[in-house]
Amino acid sequence: MRKAITTFLGLALVAGAFAGPAMAGKTTKGSYQVMAAPLPVLTDVDPNGCLGAVEGVHKVTTPVKAPATGKLSVLLDGFEGDWDLYVLDKNGAVLASSTGDQTSAMAGLGGDPMEEKVVLPVFGKKTLSISACNWAGSPVANVTWKYVVR
Repeated sequence: MRKAITTFLGLALVAGAFAGPAMAGKTTKGSYQVMAAPLPVLTDVDPNGCLGAVEGVHKVTTPVKAPATGKLSVLLDGFEGDWDLYVLDKNGAVLASSTGDQTSAMAGLGGDPMEEKVVLPVFGKKTLSISACNWAGSPVANVTWKYVVR
């Protein structure tokens, strides 16, 4: 019995070793449009930033599967005003964010470009979430993501 378990574990390790390199360079990508109303911020700002917004009203969160260790790149663009971008783990913890202030760019004061982007390494197979949040912008934005397996 012990020999059978050892043989099974050995075969599983060998299969895993060949599965990783076989997937190396595999690219998965997607794009979609999000619609969200600006977050009404009058005086007190939520310490969680735009993550404290109402899902489906001020932010749109979409799952993305990482099939193996690799790199996720996300771009949020095609908007006017100020949007924020977050990548979250399965528990909702922020792994990466882009929260530039585009409001001064709208006024012609040389603020951040009308985009938010993040690039982050991902270790192992996981489900992540991309959250696009309308802080104070136009109601429509575009999300483009790409995942490359290492």
